[in-house]
Amino acid sequence: MRMVDLNMVALLAAIAAVETGNDASKVGAKGEISQYQISRAVWRKHSPKVAYTKKQAPWIATAVATKHIRYLNGQLDPTIRNRPYWIAVAWNGGLG
Repeated sequence: MRMVDLNMVALLAAIAAVETGNDASKVGAKGEISQYQISRAVWRKHSPKVAYTKKQAPWIATAVATKHIRYLNGQLDPTIRNRPYWIAVAWNGGLG
């Protein structure tokens, strides 16, 4: 059995709260979908076989968001890796 990462759960909840008030039906100005406001490019990177549609089940979006958080964290400078603040900054503004 896989342990639940409570830090990941908390970070996902915070991102969903800030992005959409946890409303999975909201669509962003640039077409981002789900409670996490995932872009088409991010969706395709982490879940290429699953259709990018606002009607996706929230648990699928959560799986994509989790993969993207892990990806972003791995790209961060080691001095700021595993820090929720910097992961959230990268989520919102990218890695550049």
